Amino acid sequence: MAETTDDTAATEKLLPAADGSVVEESQIVTDPQSMTSDVEDSGADSVIDPETAIFEAAVAEDFNIVEELAREELKAADAAARPISESVQLFAAEAKNYARTYFEGRAAFSAALLGAKTLDAAVQMQTSYAISAYARFLAHLLKVGGLYGTLLGAALKPVEKVTAKADRT
Repeated sequence: MAETTDDTAATEKLLPAADGSVVEESQIVTDPQSMTSDVEDSGADSVIDPETAIFEAAVAEDFNIVEELAREELKAADAAARPISESVQLFAAEAKNYARTYFEGRAAFSAALLGAKTLDAAVQMQTSYAISAYARFLAHLLKVGGLYGTLLGAALKPVEKVTAKADRT
């Protein structure tokens, strides 16, 4: 620092710094571009903390493990949903078939009943229709019961796999 005899000249050249010391005006950087280049240069020479690198590698590995588990679970959910979807389609097909046979049988009964000549013939047709309709209904219930059994088996398959894995461990 240059000493001057004039107090006003000394105050113009010397400025207080943040830490309490005095800095010459020529040492103050006013160009923000030069400040960032100094920061960038100092960052290039720094060393990455080994603990941070280990942590980042562990997190990346954990993420890969979680991602693989999610893929496996998605495949398992897809495999579990496929038989249930097929069972629902079988339910719809059975309902359609039963409704079709019911309406066909009802139409045939109505046509035969209109052609009945006596009351005894009409009662006989009614009795015959009631017995056949009851038999068709019971057959439908047996089919639907079998479909429910299939659906239950398909729904419990993933649970069986989980319990089998738990039994092995």
